[in-house]
Amino acid sequence: MNANHLNIYSVKRNHRFNYVISELFERRMGLKVAVFTNLEEFIKQVGPRFNYSHQSIKDVPQIIPAKLLFEKRIQEQDLDISNHDLFKLYSTKTNTLGFDPLAAAFFFLSMYEEYLPHLEDEHGRFLYTERVTVKNQVHHLPLVEHYAIILNEWLCNVYPDLALIDKNSKISVTIDVDQLFAVKAKGLARSILGLIADTFRGKLFSRLAILTGRSPDPNEIYDKIITLCQSKGIPLTFFFQVGDNSRFDINNPPHLNEVKQRINEIALSSNVGIHPSYFSSDNHEKLESEVDRLRSILTTPVTRSRQHFFRYQLPKTLLELSELGVTDDYSIGFTECNGFRASTCKPFRLFDLERDEVTSVTFHPMTSMDSCSQKLYHNSEKALEELIQLRKSIQEVGGEMVTTWHVEVLTGQTGNWPSFDLLEKFLEHE
Repeated sequence: MNANHLNIYSVKRNHRFNYVISELFERRMGLKVAVFTNLEEFIKQVGPRFNYSHQSIKDVPQIIPAKLLFEKRIQEQDLDISNHDLFKLYSTKTNTLGFDPLAAAFFFLSMYEEYLPHLEDEHGRFLYTERVTVKNQVHHLPLVEHYAIILNEWLCNVYPDLALIDKNSKISVTIDVDQLFAVKAKGLARSILGLIADTFRGKLFSRLAILTGRSPDPNEIYDKIITLCQSKGIPLTFFFQVGDNSRFDINNPPHLNEVKQRINEIALSSNVGIHPSYFSSDNHEKLESEVDRLRSILTTPVTRSRQHFFRYQLPKTLLELSELGVTDDYSIGFTECNGFRASTCKPFRLFDLERDEVTSVTFHPMTSMDSCSQKLYHNSEKALEELIQLRKSIQEVGGEMVTTWHVEVLTGQTGNWPSFDLLEKFLEHE
């Protein structure tokens, strides 16, 4: 018997079904799966088996499917919520699990809610308080991983030799660089305006010291971040803004040699990606020009991305990024609180509900963001407690804790307290 192999029976299979088999059984449970739609062929199989149909099969564990995976339209869902021991969708009394974990996992991983009519915030984003997990205060749990573990243990009760889930976990640090320098390399016009403004604020001499190289730029914390992460063996990714200025975009002119040189220096010691500007999600030409611009600076492919302000149109923006060579996106996360926006702590492929197909883009869901911690807590000690708890919730199921930080927040230029102290203490905590 192959402990890593599972035979699954379903009356039919489609793209939705294939997707959740890949994400739940193969990627999260580590199993090699063979799907059968012919009952006679399925019955002949030996080893671990699973029946996902309305037809009972003797001695084979069964889950009667909810309608979701075999629907073709995008429509309002009757989620049949159960919240006794764990928050579950598509509850049923027809199996000992009490719900359909395949349908529940698909609902969260496909980000089904964002395709339905919904309320938006002032930036055109899905209003986070409307998400079912936030309404039920379970957004701090990686539910999809819990579903995988429940399903795995349920099957192991019947097939003790079936492999258990690997619960290894890790942390990664990502930095959003909205502006590479706070004072330097602003271009002639903006530098003159800055000098005038600082003259009235009584900060002229400190600005001149930075411009003449006698004092470091307030944003120059990059080497410190790199050294910290390297000392802990923590993967590190910087996302750079290289778009044009706007009300929400204040990055340095990307054509300046000083900007190009510093980006390349940082790229030598860490991963880098594009941080598309605020309006790029509404304008494909703008998005394309920014990806091309960073690619020309780095002279290497740009495969990582995170949208500025987490603004994107699902699935439009992600499909456009894919066309431009982006394979990994880090834009899935909350902007008002910490937690699991897609109810998962593992990378997952984007499923396009409109086209009914899996795309080539992999999401790396964010767990925490320093600006969220600042909104919620008056000091870094309380914020640290939450981050540690989120880390423990990931360690229980196995996964990756993607943390997000901002240069201005790390250095204390914005917010109530500098978040670098929080970053240091979090990475030092075992």
